[in-house]
Amino acid sequence: DEKSAQKGYKNSYYEIGKIYDNENYNGFDKQKAITAFKLGAKAGCKYAQKRLGRTYETGDGVPNDFNKAEYCYM
Repeated sequence: DEKSAQKGYKNSYYEIGKIYDNENYNGFDKQKAITAFKLGAKAGCKYAQKRLGRTYETGDGVPNDFNKAEYCYM
């Protein structure tokens, strides 16, 4: 949950992002998902980094940016 993420549990941001990125979830919100993935990546969560990279690579909710995608994959 968001409280866990704020306390420094870096994978929590990734989990929050997955929830917001789920089209079957009533609160589906691509921009909130991307924000959560960015925060998780910044905190060092490798799963959030990979998901953010794929987001940039596919242009899903953000403009395609292969340089940012490649950076996230590293």
